[in-house]
Amino acid sequence: MTNHYPIGLHFLCEYYDCDLSRFCPAESNVKAELSRIVDILSSRGLSPLGTSDHFFGPSAVSACINLSESHLNFHTWPEFGYVALDVFCCSPRSDLEEILHELISEIGEKVFSAGNQVLNIFRRGEALRNNDRNSRSGDVNILFEQESI
Repeated sequence: MTNHYPIGLHFLCEYYDCDLSRFCPAESNVKAELSRIVDILSSRGLSPLGTSDHFFGPSAVSACINLSESHLNFHTWPEFGYVALDVFCCSPRSDLEEILHELISEIGEKVFSAGNQVLNIFRRGEALRNNDRNSRSGDVNILFEQESI
């Protein structure tokens, strides 16, 4: 069996200065936006399996898209023009990081109309390389990078 490290990439993105008006009212419009995200995921070669969502008041929403590769979740705060999004993907594709960067940018632009983005990238399972038991001892290890896009 071939080991692939990291096991997966976990992108945590914060979108600021978003125009979330297309989500208002959330219950009537979020399905169209979820469909748009599903189309973006599919166009990048990922495999959406299903969606779920929950509404908070007239315009805030939390949603999840399950992927055969893992998941994409987002939570909106329209009153702040803010969206928190995370996507975890455990595909062994060599171009996975590039695909996820493109995905994050396209969703920010086309779905949330984000003014700017901050991206944190976690390489999950990295401590498994070379059987690095010290990295898994319960201590806090910072294994990520942050970038503004």
